[in-house]
Amino acid sequence: MIIPISSAHAAKTDNLPDALLPAIRNRWSIRSFGPEALSAQVLTTIFEAARWSASSMNAQPWRFEISFRHQERHRAFFNALSSGNQAWAGNAPVLGLAYTLTELPEYKVANRHAMFDLGAAMSAMFIQAAELGILGHLMGGYDAEKAAALVQEERPHEIGCFFVLGYPGMPELLDEPYLTREWTPRQRLPLTELVKGL
Repeated sequence: MIIPISSAHAAKTDNLPDALLPAIRNRWSIRSFGPEALSAQVLTTIFEAARWSASSMNAQPWRFEISFRHQERHRAFFNALSSGNQAWAGNAPVLGLAYTLTELPEYKVANRHAMFDLGAAMSAMFIQAAELGILGHLMGGYDAEKAAALVQEERPHEIGCFFVLGYPGMPELLDEPYLTREWTPRQRLPLTELVKGL
């Protein structure tokens, strides 16, 4: 069964409120990637969005390690992923690891908001990517020891997730169950359950 890219994209975006920013509407967790590489200029713009995110005490604790498809460094990143993620993530041109520093050195105390700040930075990053026609996917399935070995940081830190970035590809090249997931409409809890007092 061949599912056009436009159909997959429509399934993920058509049920979102019209008032949302286009980049928020168009951001979804894709698994099918095209062969095009991401330029240094494009990647710089995406990571600048993360750099200018808000953070507690302006600590900017987020850090990223990235690798590029067909480079030797990429193999170590790929091998750290769970088998379920390996089934599709290797086609993305960029595979990365996101982590956060867990201390506020200036105050010599733990940064209780470090992981929150990392999440905020990644949200900005993925929305910026969607504005540029680039989609990605966050992954929590990985080998903790292999992931830890990839981090080039001696300061105390905590790994958040792996992620991929790339231009959309052809969903029909995916195996099941990922093919079906690629065009299944997104669902969210109602605002009444998420926001009290609205």
